[in-house]
Amino acid sequence: MDPDLAENIATDILFNTDLLAIICQDLWDTVKTDGCPVSPSGNRVHPLVSLALTCKAVSSLALDTLWGDTQTYGFQPVLRIFPSASSGNLQVLPEDIPDQTWIHFRQYANRVRSITFDPTSCARFSSTVFLRLAEYQGPIFPKLQCLRSDVSFVASPSILFFLPTKTLNEIQLTFSRSTDLTTSSACIRAIKWQVPALQTLHVCCPEFDNGRHHATPFTGLCSIANLAGFKNLRSLTIKSHLVDYDTIMQLSAFDNLEDLCVKTTSNVPSDNRQTQDGFPSLKSLHISAKVSEMPRILRLVRQGTLETLTFIDTSNEAFHTNSEFMMDFHRELVVRFPLRNLSLTYWAAQLDKALWASSRAVFEPLYELPRLRSIHFVGELAMDDETIKTSLAPSWPHIESISIPQLSRDTPSYVVLSFLAKCCPRLVSLAMPIGFPDDGVLSAVEVLSHRLQILKSVDTTAKKPVLIARFLDRIFPFLVRVEGGSGWNEVDSILRDVCQPIRWDQHQRERGQ
Repeated sequence: MDPDLAENIATDILFNTDLLAIICQDLWDTVKTDGCPVSPSGNRVHPLVSLALTCKAVSSLALDTLWGDTQTYGFQPVLRIFPSASSGNLQVLPEDIPDQTWIHFRQYANRVRSITFDPTSCARFSSTVFLRLAEYQGPIFPKLQCLRSDVSFVASPSILFFLPTKTLNEIQLTFSRSTDLTTSSACIRAIKWQVPALQTLHVCCPEFDNGRHHATPFTGLCSIANLAGFKNLRSLTIKSHLVDYDTIMQLSAFDNLEDLCVKTTSNVPSDNRQTQDGFPSLKSLHISAKVSEMPRILRLVRQGTLETLTFIDTSNEAFHTNSEFMMDFHRELVVRFPLRNLSLTYWAAQLDKALWASSRAVFEPLYELPRLRSIHFVGELAMDDETIKTSLAPSWPHIESISIPQLSRDTPSYVVLSFLAKCCPRLVSLAMPIGFPDDGVLSAVEVLSHRLQILKSVDTTAKKPVLIARFLDRIFPFLVRVEGGSGWNEVDSILRDVCQPIRWDQHQRERGQ
């Protein structure tokens, strides 16, 4: 290669901040997944540290990436800048700290965009640490954007050295089962007082979210008037307490709210209270509720706004009990919203044969969502080849992901795959039981070049892996992962180790010609 050309390419890369940011983020993601690589000397060295030390052009960006998110390590990396000291079991800062160390602290603190304080933060760090840091720089992290914290730290005065940051727009607050209402409410009020421009608030409690703790309604924790102070709130997640219907009604007045995730109390009142044109900006709703209550809840949302809906049925009732409620719900959401992403989770079991036709009828309104890009459906549903050919495949021309992992009755046959390939050109991921004949005799299929990448034939057996792999390779030459029951691992191996290398060699030869 011409040396001048090589130099120009290197210069273009080193001065392309977008490309460098992608490289740095990729290195950081790799470390989070696989850990730090081992150097020739046997030591583990973070690649971003190596990059920052060896390449001046990318040093600042590498450090920004490294320090930008301290979620894994919490506050500890900041204290490593200073000489170590302790008082009893608490970590403190020594009395004498060189000026150069304070300069380094300010440099690194300005890079921090996200910080995490876990339940042990108050027990590990003396409050004098934060007093000393704030003496030299307040707020301590002037460019902080995201704060994740246990309620115990938010309830301590030390939090006041972090909340007043002008760039702070996201807070994730974690309660514990033992958190009392006074503490919880005080934390919410402190956040409202200190960060009135907050855009994202995530309140969670692991025990509650896992179903091991039945918490009080959210109104017992914090009056909705406290949340009303967040005039710029765009995303609200409440996974620590149940939310009643009155609270949802009051939240519907939040003009800027675009994303809401809640779990409702067991009953919606039977009176006629109703809000029209609520949630004027809501784009995404993640809600756990009884399916019988959903039509009324959906009517709180301004028609035409919602694009993404994730629903989890909490009634614990089977299809034969809920079918009419499900039908009403499906009809309501189809009429009101041009959904692009839909996830519905109901009671899942094998459906009696007498109800197969009813299950298809209840599912049928969803075919009236022509803009749908992804669907995930868990429940009692029977689906045959004819339904997929005439209804499902032609109805969703823009679909990118179909996930219907469980079906009652015999599974759809492999024949439907060619119909999906022709009717759904954008389909990238398909999770659905697909049956192949045990004798391996497959009908001839035309060669297609569909870009499906992931196929999950859940709970099915591949008895003729070689023939199945050959069939799939003719329709979906871009498959990168295939999963299923017994035999599907072998199908996946054949596609990756045999079919794809052959196609790559052929492609290279054609390019050479």
